[in-house]
Amino acid sequence: MPNLLFDINQVFEDCRELHIVRTQSEFSQLCGRTPHWYSTCKSKNLPLSTEALLTLSIKLGAAAKSTVPKHLRHRAKALNHNIATTLTERMMAE
Repeated sequence: MPNLLFDINQVFEDCRELHIVRTQSEFSQLCGRTPHWYSTCKSKNLPLSTEALLTLSIKLGAAAKSTVPKHLRHRAKALNHNIATTLTERMMAE
C-alpha cells in the first residue's frame, strides 16, 4: 500500500535534525505555507498536501546543497527521494 499520507511530524523532525529548519514556523514556510500552517496540521492530525510536498521537495533539494552539513547530506537526499516517491504514488492514484 502506498504511503499517501506521509507523516508530517516525522518530516518536520527530519528537517530539524538536518539543520534546515529550527521552528514549526520555518517548516511551514519551507512548505510554502503560512507560519502557523504546520501547527494547525499537527493539532488536527492532517497529512502533508501534495502541493506542500512538492514545494518542500524543491526547497529541500536546494537546502541539501547549501544549508545541510556535508555529513548529513545523504539523509537530506534520502528524505527528498521519499518525498518524490510519495508524490509519484499520489499522482498515479489520482
